[in-house]
Amino acid sequence: LAGSFRRLLCNHSGGATAASFAELVPQPPSRRAPRVHAFITAPEAPLVLGFPSDLTKVAISTPPTADAVGGGQFTSCDDELSVRSARSRTFWPGIDALLNQEMPCSEVPLYFYRRHSQLIVAGVCAALFAFMGSILLATASTTHEESVSYHAGIYSKEFTIKRDMSGPVLVSYELPGFFANTKSYIESKETHIFGSVVSWYTCEGADTIADVRWRRSGDESFLKLIRNQSDDSPFRPCGLVAMSTFTDSYRLFGFKENTEERYEIPLNQTNLAIPGDDDIFEARMDKVEGDISSESSFKVDGDWSWMPPDPFYEHFKVWSRQPASPHVRNLWATIPDGLRPGRYTLQLEKDGNSPVWEDFWKVPEKIFVLTEANLLGSPGAMRTLVAVCLTITAAEVILGAFLVRF
Repeated sequence: LAGSFRRLLCNHSGGATAASFAELVPQPPSRRAPRVHAFITAPEAPLVLGFPSDLTKVAISTPPTADAVGGGQFTSCDDELSVRSARSRTFWPGIDALLNQEMPCSEVPLYFYRRHSQLIVAGVCAALFAFMGSILLATASTTHEESVSYHAGIYSKEFTIKRDMSGPVLVSYELPGFFANTKSYIESKETHIFGSVVSWYTCEGADTIADVRWRRSGDESFLKLIRNQSDDSPFRPCGLVAMSTFTDSYRLFGFKENTEERYEIPLNQTNLAIPGDDDIFEARMDKVEGDISSESSFKVDGDWSWMPPDPFYEHFKVWSRQPASPHVRNLWATIPDGLRPGRYTLQLEKDGNSPVWEDFWKVPEKIFVLTEANLLGSPGAMRTLVAVCLTITAAEVILGAFLVRF
């Protein structure tokens, strides 16, 4: 091809010799620079009448300079990437590589993609996830949980714990069928407390005392919190989340061994919310100290709040953080010393079992839950992770069988 090109130039130049032109000689890639192809550029051919000048020019390729890495040769991908970064003069780092569509630098050996190597990786992953699943399943089986369901109008219920529950024991409540993760519900919050530049909330339909009175009609446990306020008074904190705050209150009694004598088990209702929520409420809700005419101890943006002090205030912090799933389960208290096997009685105060959940909001039942604290979560959460691990294990086994077969 080079000889034909030379003869073509000679014919058009009237017999110019081959010595007038230099050849374009590609240099073979070296082991130290497998991606670099340096070219020796040739001078421009003489312009001949009738011959297009653009075709006589050789595109000049700029090889790596001697002051680059390794005297003009890249010794590793890091060296190549550093030279590429030095060449870039754009405002956004990395846009030069995007616009030029440069090949990504990778040093993964090709044998890693062979069938034998992939089979080993699939086997290791299957064994790893099977081991994790077995650990989670064993931990879930040793973590004890006791659930007691109750309905409106029930103020005492007896149950039995058959094994020791080491402390701390978590006291929680569940509301099955209450979908607290819907968009319209989550956005109905007090803007002054939860709002920010990127998130905005609205209290439409639940911003006055009149709105709350008809939405929680017949619920004395909540209506007593706003009984001294007029209908046109602002409801602060406002929104559907605040209006639907869970108000059931519990007391737990145990029976002494072989007797009918009861003793009350203290329920610690402090430090239930996560620290980040504590900081939000402390900064946005103004606590009023001293002798005040209102039953509340707080103000929100200058307005008196319906919010009573602790422990209700602590429960409201927990309630204000909605779950990602449609299953509501919130922490209500802790029992630091744990529980012994025996008979127990769950007691609810007369105004502490709100009927609105079943009568108006169609929750089938409310559940009182006692769970041993565990670093990996509740037994239900661990069983869910077991299912995930077993699914990944099965997928890796099928992949390994496919590699062996084909």
